[in-house]
Amino acid sequence: MSRTKIKENKKSKKGIIIAVAVILGAIALSSSNSTETKETAKQEATKQETQKPKKYIKCTTKELSDALDENALKASQTYKDKYLEVTGTFFTVDSDGKYFSLDCDTDVIFNVIHIQIDDDMLDTVANLKSGDKVTVKGECVDVGECLGYNIKAEEIK
Repeated sequence: MSRTKIKENKKSKKGIIIAVAVILGAIALSSSNSTETKETAKQEATKQETQKPKKYIKCTTKELSDALDENALKASQTYKDKYLEVTGTFFTVDSDGKYFSLDCDTDVIFNVIHIQIDDDMLDTVANLKSGDKVTVKGECVDVGECLGYNIKAEEIK
């Protein structure tokens, strides 16, 4: 075989190797772009879900208390992890400002509605007096037959 033919074979092999490298690079780029696009789509979907307006179940402390007295399991299934708009009577507040309670208008001692509050709500709660009517919007994070309801406040009126 002549030297010219060997050089031509080497050149064509180099060209094939370069072409394969370019094709593999293009495939790698398109698959990473596809993964990024899927991730971006997931983030957008999550963002849209969190921006949906929350649907609040309007209820009174009496209704919550009655539901708990009738069947604690059903009360938990109905209200736990749901957003509530509860109207009732301000009863007592924790001296550290972590929560306050609403009067359940019942004779059951432990049947209480605890409202967890954030620091930005302290002034509002500090100005409430026992017996004041109050409406709280928030998520019901726990329901129990002994300790009643635990609601994480988002808004207090």
